[in-house]
Amino acid sequence: MTAIPKDDFAFPSPETETLHQRFGLTKREYFAGLAMQSQSDLSKVPENLAHWSVKCADALIAELERTK
Repeated sequence: MTAIPKDDFAFPSPETETLHQRFGLTKREYFAGLAMQSQSDLSKVPENLAHWSVKCADALIAELERTK
């Protein structure tokens, strides 16, 4: 299991950390969930919606990194 850097978590909390593990959502997972919530068309194929949501999350993370 690869360690995830602390700044990759959406809501880092020292109370939920152990020596080798952190709990909670990564920024990527959180952003993908938000993108998925923005879609109101329930006729979309779930796999396509999931793929689109992850692409949106990746694009947002890339843009945030680019503008640091």
